[in-house]
Amino acid sequence: MVFHTRQPDGRLKEMNKGGGCLVGSGHVDNAFLQLLVRVLGAPAVREFLDTCKVEVLELMRAFEACKHFITAAQDAPVTVLVPVGLERVCRKVHRGESMATIVQKSMYREKVKIMDNMFHFDPSICKDFFRAACAEIARSIRNVLTEKIAKDCNTLILVGGMAGSTIVQDFIKQELESHTNITRIIVPPEPELAMMKGAVMFGHQPRSIFQRVIRYTYGLRKAKLFNPDVHPDDRMVSLHGIDFITDVFCPFISAGSRAPVGFMSYDSLTSIEPFQKVIEIDVYFSRELNPLYVNDKNCALLGKIEYQIPTPSKEERTIYIEFIFGDTELFINITDRKTASKFKNSFPEIEK
Repeated sequence: MVFHTRQPDGRLKEMNKGGGCLVGSGHVDNAFLQLLVRVLGAPAVREFLDTCKVEVLELMRAFEACKHFITAAQDAPVTVLVPVGLERVCRKVHRGESMATIVQKSMYREKVKIMDNMFHFDPSICKDFFRAACAEIARSIRNVLTEKIAKDCNTLILVGGMAGSTIVQDFIKQELESHTNITRIIVPPEPELAMMKGAVMFGHQPRSIFQRVIRYTYGLRKAKLFNPDVHPDDRMVSLHGIDFITDVFCPFISAGSRAPVGFMSYDSLTSIEPFQKVIEIDVYFSRELNPLYVNDKNCALLGKIEYQIPTPSKEERTIYIEFIFGDTELFINITDRKTASKFKNSFPEIEK
């Protein structure tokens, strides 16, 4: 969830570094498949998923259509066509027993039935599919709304595939309006397309976002002089008789920093041996605020640039690097201190 405020000129100011939870429409789909596993058995469902790809897709599309019409007050069964391939696999795995017989023998015989080649699911089961996902989504939203900067937030806009479900809307409304300052929840037409439309609009009006909040700590991989009082011995590397420590994460901007469009951060890299031909610019990112090394478990490589040093020499060669934030890409300007030549590059910023 990202919290924005609207500026007097109509532009948006991002107030938090955003985030979300690992649940959504896919979580509901997984709950549906897990029910099939409990009713029909794991071997049958696994073989169906592995061998009947087209029918699996058709089954999930049919269930997707049902998800949008399930309501909190619904008391009619939810019906989904039984795939022919699933019936065939079940007869094979269960030694000739029909799916209807298998369902009747399961613990869900009162909640799941097969009639006229259709699954008939009790609505209470389908509501349970949504319950855990909605609870996690509401918890994630509440976490943002408890931040000091969000104390005056009273409007919530729901977008994405889950937002089109009335049961999701009802659950979120119930959870938030009684525990937060939210008084208005907006669901735009075709909420599943809202994010894509927003991306297209942003492409035409890239300055509509006045400020972003950096979600990750970005840094360069560097080598530093080894200090036995600070650095572990197993990271020491000797080069030309000088002890270095390598793979140091040197941040040039930290997670949570506010970056207006065009915001610049600066750093530099210097060659570490005579006649060095290449200076490697390795940009890493991390969720941690102050990571120590680029190979820590929470760090990952964003991109690499190999700057070819023109006319390598015995003297140290230094390049200055400008990092330009605030857009959907991280732009990099490189200036060679000796030759004053300039180069440009860019990496996509991480938004997950």
